[in-house]
Amino acid sequence: SLLENKIVICDRYVDSTMAYQGAGQKVNQKFLRDLIKEVTENITPDLTFIFDMDVKHSLIRANKRDNSNNRYEKFDNNFHEQIRKYFLSLEDKDKRYVIINASDTIENISKIILNKLNKIIV
Repeated sequence: SLLENKIVICDRYVDSTMAYQGAGQKVNQKFLRDLIKEVTENITPDLTFIFDMDVKHSLIRANKRDNSNNRYEKFDNNFHEQIRKYFLSLEDKDKRYVIINASDTIENISKIILNKLNKIIV
């Protein structure tokens, strides 16, 4: 689809790998970057939304879902704080990152997303 200049939307990409395996599980970040570069052929998204929420409330929200297959919710708060810190640091590294307050209303979040998408699609 990318080769055909189509828009591709995904819910996770390399930033999640760097956050969860790199920042959270302390896997060597150079190793992860080299692996990611090889696997993705160095493809970088034009826009990345990061939905932010304090750890306590995000875990409460996550635990309301059926997460029996998601082992990350079982990690301690320190792990989640490291993940959040990593994601929040990305905004200063590249203008493609948009931090969104995930505690906001669906309507407001939708407006922010559509506004950002319209700027790059139209």
